[in-house]
Amino acid sequence: MTDKAGSFNFDQQAMRQLGYRVVDLIVDHQTGMRSKPVARRRERAVYDRRFAAPPPRTATDPQAVLSEVAEHVLTGIAHTDHPRFYGYVPGPGNYVSVLGDALAAGFNVFAGHSLVGSSAAAIESITLGWLRDLMGMPSTAGGIFLSGGSMAGLSALHVARTRALGAGVTHDPTLAVYGTTEAHSSLAKALRTLGFGNDQLRLVPIDDSLRMNVQALAEMVRSDRINGLRPLAVIATAGTTSTGTVDPLLDIRRLCDDENLWMHVDGAYGGAARIGTCAKTLLDGLGMADSLVLDPHKWLFQPYEIGCLLVRDARSLKAAFAVEAEYLREAAASASSAADGLAGAINFYDYGPQLTRSFRALTLWMFLKTFGLDHVEQAIDRGIKLAEAAEAHISASSEWQIVTPAQIGILTFRSTIASRRRPQVIKRAVQAGLDEGYALITTTEVRGETVFRLCPIHPDAQFDEVATALNKLAVALGENDENQGNLPTEP
Repeated sequence: MTDKAGSFNFDQQAMRQLGYRVVDLIVDHQTGMRSKPVARRRERAVYDRRFAAPPPRTATDPQAVLSEVAEHVLTGIAHTDHPRFYGYVPGPGNYVSVLGDALAAGFNVFAGHSLVGSSAAAIESITLGWLRDLMGMPSTAGGIFLSGGSMAGLSALHVARTRALGAGVTHDPTLAVYGTTEAHSSLAKALRTLGFGNDQLRLVPIDDSLRMNVQALAEMVRSDRINGLRPLAVIATAGTTSTGTVDPLLDIRRLCDDENLWMHVDGAYGGAARIGTCAKTLLDGLGMADSLVLDPHKWLFQPYEIGCLLVRDARSLKAAFAVEAEYLREAAASASSAADGLAGAINFYDYGPQLTRSFRALTLWMFLKTFGLDHVEQAIDRGIKLAEAAEAHISASSEWQIVTPAQIGILTFRSTIASRRRPQVIKRAVQAGLDEGYALITTTEVRGETVFRLCPIHPDAQFDEVATALNKLAVALGENDENQGNLPTEP
């Protein structure tokens, strides 16, 4: 048949013209970032008026569609890759990985198993092996790339439960998982998704440094056993989202060994800092985790979405996820295994929840091959040092007061003026900054108080711009404080 009525391709010239224009948009964005506002936000009604219509029955010129995207879609977002995006965790991205993402999509690479994706499976295994070694995990460890830390954490907890109960056993309502109020909210959601009740997440007290109190953890575990619960796992955090705090990993490992508990470490934010030199000591024990989550789309400078799960014993990972299906016989026959958890031909559908998977590993592999670990190490250490410089600047200011010191790239602070610590004043000041667009500084809660939080880890972030952003924030606080003019300070 020669009928092309069902084809969705254009002629080569049209394809190239469209592609070149996309590349131009990306390059202009990445090279002109500083001239743009950090964020633009519009109400949903704006988009409803423009886009809310039935899907078109007939074709539209793709150049016109691209123009609409450029003018009305890409202009209504926050640029988490902006060097003055200091909120949440920046997602700097990089051009090489963007191209890797385009190649993976353009070739429509299936990365579910090695029969039809042998090179993809090999590159994923090799890249995971690099991360495994960098994190100090043993050669028996296996892993998988997922969409992000949320899915990686959920998968890790499923592995922990399967190891305890056996494959095919759905749940045990007496299981108990231990974490702190500082742990990421996605882990509570993961437990709920897996069928755990709210009371099965046991909240461990924190110490004065916001770290897990290991003595309190030990007492809770022993008491819970006496009361008929079945302690399963401890969730430790290597770099909490709010303050960058690292739980005492070595002490937690010892307790988990003594009590036969699974040690899960959420290193989605801070784990990659082990690649640098500034935080190695702080992260001692990271490689001793039974499961470890990393988020390359944070501190490994990748575009969204790429998360990583590493499991100390690859057999546990496979035991939790492997299934058989008659339509996968050829794929199953093509797989091999070895003592090295990432050697051989791996079918990654046996290592995680997805059968159909995109080739996420390509972006990180190309990035590391292009820039090298020395460059990555320097970028990570630079972000840590910039946060420490910001802490020193804030400490010397009469406007601000440090709440928690810089820890692997995150610090929190508040106004020295009591009335400017009120949540409603803080909220209006943050909104004013968002509206102006120079920089984005967001908030969190520390010991029950709403405070400002700064995360200046973008590799192109500059100290003078951080200082300017802080000055602008101080002005916005003053302008939104109805008590201005009679403002006592507090120590």
